[in-house]
Amino acid sequence: MPADLDDMLAQLGRDADSIPLAGAPHARQRGRQRTHRQAGVSAALAVCLVAVGVGVALYRPHRETDRTVSPTPSSRALTEVGSPVNTGGPASSVAQAVRDGKLFSAWVTPGGEMYLNAADLHTGAVLWDIAERAGAVTDVRALPGAVMVRVERSVAFYDPANGDTIRRFQVDDADELVPYDNVLVRLSASNGQVVARDLRTGRPAWSDTSHPTARVLSDGDRLIQVTKAGQILVRNAAAGTVLRTITPAKPPGSQFLIAGGRLFHETIPCCDTAAYRIVATDLTTGKSDVILSAGPERFIGMDACGTNRLCILDAGPQNTRRVTALDVVSRRQLWRSPAPDSSAGISANGENVLVGGPGTTAVLLAPDGSSSFRTPDASVSWLGDDKLLMTPALAAGPVTTYGIADRRLTRLGDLPRRIGPCVNTADRLACPTEDSLRLWSLTG
Repeated sequence: MPADLDDMLAQLGRDADSIPLAGAPHARQRGRQRTHRQAGVSAALAVCLVAVGVGVALYRPHRETDRTVSPTPSSRALTEVGSPVNTGGPASSVAQAVRDGKLFSAWVTPGGEMYLNAADLHTGAVLWDIAERAGAVTDVRALPGAVMVRVERSVAFYDPANGDTIRRFQVDDADELVPYDNVLVRLSASNGQVVARDLRTGRPAWSDTSHPTARVLSDGDRLIQVTKAGQILVRNAAAGTVLRTITPAKPPGSQFLIAGGRLFHETIPCCDTAAYRIVATDLTTGKSDVILSAGPERFIGMDACGTNRLCILDAGPQNTRRVTALDVVSRRQLWRSPAPDSSAGISANGENVLVGGPGTTAVLLAPDGSSSFRTPDASVSWLGDDKLLMTPALAAGPVTTYGIADRRLTRLGDLPRRIGPCVNTADRLACPTEDSLRLWSLTG
């Protein structure tokens, strides 16, 4: 039966002598990158959901299963790496990214000054920092050979080795930017034109003014253009060469997912009682088919949940949420399971599916669709292929991992109150607190 985390840990403390204790396990490196997620689910759940706002209770069908849970029985602080970086008070905006053993952080002080620094993930030592007068930070991306920082209507590229400015240019708030190794593709929201420029020099590489475009999506070294006329252009991103022009089986809606060489999208129904449709388009052959027609449910989001499997979150009568697992080749429904009310996003790792959203319970669905884990008040992210990492929503509280295979809950230590989202690798956790940026070890 479901158990509250605090009660569970208290009981484990009382029963410490009879339960084998385990230190914090070494989390494996994340098994895959999630850059293919282009769905219109909120960024916190596209990345990422990479993270879902959630807290902890475990479903235990048998009493014996409880005996496999082996968290640290008493609270302790997480092991800090390096020294806190003073932000001059509560930062008004913080964005962080990780690449090649470095943590890149940008924030705005209460006085309106923007800082950007790089820190060594292993030691926490600050490698360089710069200060600029700028607006709110909206995005930081660590690219090969450059750090891209978006600040309101301005974008700047910095050298990751020393923080030197490479170039800077103006953008509109709604413009879409898709970076590749050597080019940056920009979709202008005002006219639908697509322009690619050299990432470092800004010199034009290619442009498309003939096909007003609604969305641009990245697929490896290819750029996928969804035009306002409903066509799909598959391009070589570096050269701009059109590899294929596709007319999909149904006009695209607003949410997209690229997985397994296919582009999935929903089609917006005409009315509340109409079925929504999911279309799968092979980006190499151009074959496009409706693989699911469901109604009168309302489509919310989707993610790939295994080889040739798609999991779809929708809302039915009385706003009840459900997740459907679909075989995209046979179009056979594999299972359909309830999801927490008000669920806003879905994120899969292999065939395990995390569904939920801020302010609601989140549930981990097993490969057969059964609920294996649920949590109402924390932030959850994937930690490799076999673990979840749980941190308190914003208040101070415990950092915990959950082993998917063995259902083992391990308390790593306590985290202070934070003012924004954290980022993590397999062995590090970086978070903004009320007056500093701090880095902790997840392996003790």
